[in-house]
Amino acid sequence: MFHHPPTVPRTAEAGCLAEIRRWQHEAERLREGAGAEPLNAAQSARLLREAHAADRRASARLEAIQEH
Repeated sequence: MFHHPPTVPRTAEAGCLAEIRRWQHEAERLREGAGAEPLNAAQSARLLREAHAADRRASARLEAIQEH
């Protein structure tokens, strides 16, 4: 049976953590954009929905890492 070197899981986990940080950053950026002055209520609401979706993606990815 082939065994991966010990660095493989750490590398994969680091990649997952980087992905989580990207989703969190995207959510933050979208929330900031939702508060911009020239946007109307519908545009702000859409950005907030997208921010919530990015938060959910980050949370789901984090849960997947914690399960393994």
